[in-house]
Amino acid sequence: PNAHGRSSGWLMADKKATKRHQGVSVRVGAGTRLIISTSGRPSSLERYRILLQEILNLDVAYIPISAPAGPKAPIDPKRFCWALRGMNCIGGAISRSIKTSVVPFLDEVDAETKALGVNTVVRKNDRLVGHNTDILGFVEAVASGVRRSKVEVKRAVVYGYGGVTNVVAFALRKKLGYEVYLTGRSPDKAKKRAAELGVKSVDLVSTGGGGGAAA
Repeated sequence: PNAHGRSSGWLMADKKATKRHQGVSVRVGAGTRLIISTSGRPSSLERYRILLQEILNLDVAYIPISAPAGPKAPIDPKRFCWALRGMNCIGGAISRSIKTSVVPFLDEVDAETKALGVNTVVRKNDRLVGHNTDILGFVEAVASGVRRSKVEVKRAVVYGYGGVTNVVAFALRKKLGYEVYLTGRSPDKAKKRAAELGVKSVDLVSTGGGGGAAA
């Protein structure tokens, strides 16, 4: 949503926000650093205000934005980077379709992130550095779970072929060394996506009558 400044030093959520989140405010002063998010979700205002300003006691505001044409319209990656450079920002969060198209407008992106897509931009000494933090959290969560289970894992099945499938498949193969299989509700889509990611596809068919699944 757009944000409207008030003399009291607060930013208010757009009136078009859902009724539940109308009136949610985030404290902004002259020295407040900003994190601009492409999520466009009004709920992010309250959640990150509590985390950043109340729990961590930081003078940082998380501002979700949408394109001028509406919340479903694509955000211009070039203009997004202009905003990060021109405003008092420490970085940006990318959760929509510009994870790949934003790369040319950044100053630094490592090869791994370039292949997976950028979900976090850090402004460092007036340079914009792209990162993918999804893979860090996923690898740690899986590795920790496997260690606790004490089960030797050699293969992994990924169900679904959405936006983070490439990150998950890459992490399982390259970081954890598993043989990866991809499946989903549509066998054809799963097969196509598996080929794009260089993994195997498998058709898991539920019996629907209380049985399990067959590979």
